[in-house]
Amino acid sequence: MTIRSVDATNGVITMDNKDNAITLSKNKDSALMAGVKIKTADNDTLRFYIYKDITEPGDYQIRGAVATGDFCWNPQNFAGFLLRYKEGYRH
Repeated sequence: MTIRSVDATNGVITMDNKDNAITLSKNKDSALMAGVKIKTADNDTLRFYIYKDITEPGDYQIRGAVATGDFCWNPQNFAGFLLRYKEGYRH
């Protein structure tokens, strides 16, 4: 990933991956940069999400949609509901 621009006023960093093309296919993890990956669904319709691969125990911030009014968090709008299991470590 390469940083292309930084907008400090609006808190936006724009990055691209032009120098390292990725081909997405179903049920696959693809690395974007150290510890950051794209996971694709096991489905013929391309669906994917970006995630941080955390392998060490600790306290981590997981952010999701802001609740306004009547709102229900679910696995589609809050990635914190995803559990991944690594050799003897659950997070």
